[in-house]
Amino acid sequence: MKNIDIRNLASIGVADVDVYKTNVRKFSATTPKLLMFFRSSDQANGLPKKESSGNIKGDMKYDQSFGFDVFNERLYANNTDVYKNKYYEKKIIGGKTVDDTSKERILGKLETFYDKDPSLSSELKAPGKLLTDPSTSYFIDYAYTLSKRNKKMIDLSYYAPNVLIKPGKEVILSAKFFDTDSTAKLGVIVSFKLSNKKGIESFTNTLTFKNSEDILDFKIKTKSAETIDDKTTLTAFIDDGSGKDLEIGKINLLPNKLLKAKIFFIDVFYNTSTPTTPFNGATMINDLNLKAFNQSSVELISGGANKTFFIKPTDQELVDGTYDGHPISNVLTNMGPGKPYELSDLDKALKIIMSKFYENMVNEILISTETELKKLDVNDGKATRKFLEPSSSIKKELDDLDTAKPFNSGGSVMKRYDLIVDRLYSYLHGEFKINYLFAFICHNIETKINTKLTATASITSRDEAMAFLDGKEIIIPNNAIGKIMTLAHEIGHSFGVRHTFDILGSSPQIGDLKLPKEHTLENIMDYPKNGDPDRRCFIKYQWDKMREKVSSNVNTIAELSFKQKTERNQSGLVDFTNELGFIWDYSRHLMDFLTRALEKKYDGDYSEIKNSSDKILTIFASEITKILNKL
Repeated sequence: MKNIDIRNLASIGVADVDVYKTNVRKFSATTPKLLMFFRSSDQANGLPKKESSGNIKGDMKYDQSFGFDVFNERLYANNTDVYKNKYYEKKIIGGKTVDDTSKERILGKLETFYDKDPSLSSELKAPGKLLTDPSTSYFIDYAYTLSKRNKKMIDLSYYAPNVLIKPGKEVILSAKFFDTDSTAKLGVIVSFKLSNKKGIESFTNTLTFKNSEDILDFKIKTKSAETIDDKTTLTAFIDDGSGKDLEIGKINLLPNKLLKAKIFFIDVFYNTSTPTTPFNGATMINDLNLKAFNQSSVELISGGANKTFFIKPTDQELVDGTYDGHPISNVLTNMGPGKPYELSDLDKALKIIMSKFYENMVNEILISTETELKKLDVNDGKATRKFLEPSSSIKKELDDLDTAKPFNSGGSVMKRYDLIVDRLYSYLHGEFKINYLFAFICHNIETKINTKLTATASITSRDEAMAFLDGKEIIIPNNAIGKIMTLAHEIGHSFGVRHTFDILGSSPQIGDLKLPKEHTLENIMDYPKNGDPDRRCFIKYQWDKMREKVSSNVNTIAELSFKQKTERNQSGLVDFTNELGFIWDYSRHLMDFLTRALEKKYDGDYSEIKNSSDKILTIFASEITKILNKL
């Protein structure tokens, strides 16, 4: 009888019988392998991408609740320069904060915000079967597939993705495995190690991939009560066949301390004294966090009950302490009974509403300061008097001084009281270093619909919301309520993030990047084709800017610092010299103006006022903080 090799039953017509129960084939440790991490299986398959129709096919499986950033040159074209420019830098000249006039400069390449692993590459070289066979290169392309075709990435470097997960959250990433051995049932076991476990509660320890280009879930859960304080690297590796670890992929988990900012909703009503139902911002805050700011581990929280604010048709922007002569009625049109007013200039409306908001706050602070100064006893060696007479006022004393000795500011005559108002206003608007956002919800205002005619279509558009770079204010007309990603875009500006492109013209806006509009396909700071629905993510560079901005501010009024120091140029009076900027200008000028206004009362000898200047300055600081605490 002929001997039969039972290891090859196919030779006698029997197939698919696993005699030795080896349904998982032992893989070859010598064939090149690579593991890449993605935020979802959609992204692992190359989404988002622009289809031939011009529409964007998006990643619908990413829930946007955590930050994930993998470098994809396809989304950034050939220009990955990151810019810092004159419109961003600030410097102090003569006590005023102004734009730095230095030229824009390149900070570096976007690629530098990702770790590049020199031992890994998106080119996998498979050796020939014989020593005489040349190796074959397999390339990972923009769709994250492995092929011999020449549709490869230009930059073959392996950039470790960055993931930012806020404390106490579990996320599911997608791990995609590549192997030049395309045999089915590979059975490749990939293990994972952390460089530091601080802040990490659990993660997937091993995954078994049966085929090349398999996509499997990978879980990471962060601790609630412990943060990731330093960049932590998670490495994927296999056994190289000799018991040694062979690295095939990695991802970076970034520091995740949760940073918070308060958002105050201001219900704005134009040309009426009858408010409607206050805006309920709870859903907006929740959506902004879940879909945008959790990506950078920044959290918006409510500032408390809404404030109600009425705007009159005659209200104007306050510029250098005086009104600019352009009332808000110039940019608003009455569309008829029961209809919202139509707004033609969002920028101007925000400036006027913001002006009135801070002007009210300034007036309240000055009135409160005046009340306290009238309680202060000062003795000049002859008699004990009130520093400010009960029948007087700060404005009256400064106006009387202007009549006697006009004040020259930078070559132009300016009323002293207007200067004081301007400096305090500028502090509250520009240098009030606290994590507050003021959202002006314009209940009876909608922006104008603009129509643009082309050769083939009529295109309509409208401005929806607006915020100033590094500002604390955002205007939300009635038509923008519910446009969560558009609002996230505007709040991104408040947190110091620019567009991904330049807007040229009379008022140029220089972007952090210089890409064409719509090129990133989904970045929140882009102007994507479909607007709100296409905005889905921030990238690491933007996370860093937001976190830097929030970290540089304080979170409570109690943390504001007003440090006293003797100012040599003001006859030994104490002011806030250590707080250079508008608060310094406010304190030193108000102290000096009041002293000079009252010198006749003290026969020119105001040494006792000098001795009381620390008490006076304490009043300045305490009345500012008292009014701010009422927000």
